[in-house]
Amino acid sequence: MKKIQKNYELNAGESFRLDKNGLHGVTAQGRIKMSLLLVLE
Repeated sequence: MKKIQKNYELNAGESFRLDKNGLHGVTAQGRIKMSLLLVLE
């Protein structure tokens, strides 16, 4: 499996969607709150 890394910068109130079975990692510059929404199809 080839690892492809893309970096995105998000601000408060913004969201993003991961591909099915997508890997993810989060790095923050301070304290954050994060929620995850799982979509079952």
